Amino acid sequence: MDTILITGGSGRIGSAVIEHANAAGYRTVSVDRVENKNDPDRFITADVTDAGQLYSVVAMASPDAIIHLGAIPNAGGDPDHVVYESNAIGAYHVLAAAAAVGVDTVCSASSIQAMGTSVEEWIEYLPVDEAHPMVPRNPYELGKQTVEQLSDGFARREGPPFSLATFRFPHVQTDEAFRQWLPQDPEDLEPGMGRFLFAYCAIDDVARLLLRAVETDLDGHERFWVSAPDTRTTVPTPTLIADHHPHAELRTEFADNDPLISTAKATNLLGWEPRISWRQWE
Repeated sequence: MDTILITGGSGRIGSAVIEHANAAGYRTVSVDRVENKNDPDRFITADVTDAGQLYSVVAMASPDAIIHLGAIPNAGGDPDHVVYESNAIGAYHVLAAAAAVGVDTVCSASSIQAMGTSVEEWIEYLPVDEAHPMVPRNPYELGKQTVEQLSDGFARREGPPFSLATFRFPHVQTDEAFRQWLPQDPEDLEPGMGRFLFAYCAIDDVARLLLRAVETDLDGHERFWVSAPDTRTTVPTPTLIADHHPHAELRTEFADNDPLISTAKATNLLGWEPRISWRQWE
C-alpha cells in the first residue's frame, strides 16, 4: 500500500491521521471543503455529498485505501436532513467511488451515537461490545447507523472494496483538550450523550487505529468499538454502574476506572490497544 486518501482531512481526526500516515511513509491525499495546513502530499477541494466531485477525486488520486472522516461531526448545528445527508449520502458516494475505481480498502467513521444515546437506561449489558442492540433515534444517530449498514451492503457485492471497517468513536480529544476538559464529575456532564458510557479516546490512539485498519486485510465489513483504557470521570466504575446502569447485566468484573466499552475486537483483529489516558496529565 502506498497512497491513502482521507476525506475530512482538514478536521481534527483527519489532521492526526495525515500526520501519522506521513510519519509511516505513506503518500496522503486530503479531501475537504476547506484546506488546512496539515501537510498532506496533495490537497483536493471536494464535497463528499456531491457524487460527481467525489468520483472525480477518487479517480484522480487512485488511492490504495480510503479513510472516510468527512461529515458533519454532531447534531444540532444544522437542519436535520442536512446532518443525515452529510453522513449517509457521503458514505454511499465514498463506497460507490471505491467500487468503481477499484479501491480495496475503506475505513469509515461511525460513532458511539450510532447505538442511540438518548436514554442510558436501555443498556442491556456491560461492557458494551459490537453485538449489543442499537436504538438510534435522531438524524445524526440514524446517519451513523446507515454508514455501518452501507458498509455491510457493499461487502456483499462482487468486487472491491473487499476490506471494510467502521469505527464507533466516542469523544476524541487532543492532549491540550485533555488538560482543559478532564477530569469531570458525572454530575457536571450533560444528561444523554454527555454521560453516555463515560467514554473518550485520545486522538493519537484513534490515528494509530485507523492506520492499523487500512494495513489489515479484513474479510468483508467489521464494526469496531473505540475507547480509552478508562472512563472520563474521577468516579470509580462500579459506582458509575450502580448510579447509571443498575439493571445492566455485568459480563465481567469492574474495578477502579475500567471502561464500559470493550475494545477486544479491535485488539483481536487489528492488533490495537488504547495506550493514552487523561490521568497521565493529572
